[in-house]
Amino acid sequence: MILNLLGGGGSGKTTLKFFLKKEEGFYTFAPLTTREKRSGEIDEVHYRFVTLEEFKEDKSILLTRNVGKNRLYGNRKKDIVNHKSTTITTLDINGIKELERLEIPVKVVFLDISENERKRRMLSRGDFIEKVEERLGIDRFAFQEFDFQYPILKIQEGDIEEIVKKIKKFLNE
Repeated sequence: MILNLLGGGGSGKTTLKFFLKKEEGFYTFAPLTTREKRSGEIDEVHYRFVTLEEFKEDKSILLTRNVGKNRLYGNRKKDIVNHKSTTITTLDINGIKELERLEIPVKVVFLDISENERKRRMLSRGDFIEKVEERLGIDRFAFQEFDFQYPILKIQEGDIEEIVKKIKKFLNE
């Protein structure tokens, strides 16, 4: 089973992913990215930080997304499928549609957090205002509407323990 955490920048995908990783029955991995490392991030834990050239040359990358100015994210199929645990991913809408095309089952948790809160979070983690504004603009466009066939759990608020309970119930439905 794949559990995909979907949401705009600053919505809490990474925080939730690492919290779920501590729970029994969940598996996660470090996706690849060409963006700069943020303060406190660890290579091979949060992401595998690679150059743009390395990213483009890696033919094993199956699911990618571009969040502007050559800031690419990608996942290898071997990291996503064939695990006994629930694999946690943070694919964008196109990545989810690619899973659908490949007939890989997934359940989606949509972190529908207000733009003001996401902006506050991104600025508090040290992102530059220009990058925050760019990301918010990309997200506004990306989340206008999405339609895919997978079950969706929409989260708008709640503390982390409450959200985890909702997700576990969602996975058992």
